[in-house]
Amino acid sequence: MKKLVSLLLVALMVLVGSFCVAETTIDREVTIGVACFSLQAEFPATINEAIAEYVVELGLSDKVKLVSVDGQADTATQVSQVDNLIAQGVDGIILLPMDADGSIPCVLAAKEAGVPLVVCNGSVNTEVDSCVKSNDTVAGNLEMAYLAEQIGGEGQIAILHGPNGISAEVLRRDGYAEVLANYPGIEIVAEPCCNWSREEGMTTTENLLQAYPELKCIVAQNDEMAMGALQAVKDSQADVIVGGIDAIADAVAAVRSGELSCTVFQDAVGQGRGSLDQVLSMLNGNEGVDIDIPFILITAENVDEYFPAA
Repeated sequence: MKKLVSLLLVALMVLVGSFCVAETTIDREVTIGVACFSLQAEFPATINEAIAEYVVELGLSDKVKLVSVDGQADTATQVSQVDNLIAQGVDGIILLPMDADGSIPCVLAAKEAGVPLVVCNGSVNTEVDSCVKSNDTVAGNLEMAYLAEQIGGEGQIAILHGPNGISAEVLRRDGYAEVLANYPGIEIVAEPCCNWSREEGMTTTENLLQAYPELKCIVAQNDEMAMGALQAVKDSQADVIVGGIDAIADAVAAVRSGELSCTVFQDAVGQGRGSLDQVLSMLNGNEGVDIDIPFILITAENVDEYFPAA
C-alpha cells in the first residue's frame, strides 16, 4: 500500500505542477531531528516511519542519522525538544508542529542557530525555509460537501474538533464554513474539541447522541476521532453518518465496509518523503521550497481504486 501511495503522490504532484525534484543524497554524515507533535496518533507516527524507511530506500543509512522526539501533544514540550535537538548539534530538523503560533519559537530557534528546518504536515505563523503539507481548507471542503449531500442538505450535525488553534483544526473548519454557506438547512448543534483522540471522539459522541436525538451526522476533523465516533454510533445503533480525514488504515477499512461514510486521503508517506528530500536539499546548499500534496475524497465508490484490498 505504501508503494501505491508514493506513486499516487508523484502523479498528483506532477498534475498540479507543484512537484520539485530535490537532491535526495548527501556526501557526509548528518543528523536530522524529527520533532513530531505526537507519536501516539497513527498519522504523525506514519510520517515518522516513512522518513526512516526512505533513508534506507535511498541507501543513506550510513550517512543520515535520525533522532525522533514525541511532543506528546503539548506545545511547550515540543519547543523544549527542538531546543534540545539544536543544542545536541543536529544538522537539520523536520518539524510536525503542534500549534501554528505556539511552534513559532521552534522555527526562530533553528534560524538563529543556522539549522535548516522543514515544516511538515502543518503550518507555523512565521516565515519558514520549507513547508511540505496538504491544504487543510480543501480537506474540509471535500469532507463537508460529501456529508452535506449524504444528509440531503439539511438537518443537525456536530463537528469534532482537533486541538484548538492548530493550523489543521482552524483551516479544516474554514473549509467546512465555505461549504455550509450553501446549505442553510444544516444546523451545527455542537462543536466539541476532542484533541485528535479516538477515545475522546467516542465518549463525546456518546454524549452528543443522548443530547441530540435528531442528530444526522458527525463531522470529525480527523480519522482517529471519526473512528471513536463511529464506535459510539454503532454501540447505540443510531442512524447517524460519520466522516473523517486522513485515510488511516482503520478508516479505509470502515469506508470499504460501508460503516464510515467517507474519509479524505492525506498522504503521510508522501509528506514524510518530501520533507526528507527538502532537508537534504537544503543541507546541499539549495533553497527550500514549499510542496503542496493534494487531498482526495475516499468513499465506497472509489476506495478500491486508491486502496486495493489485500
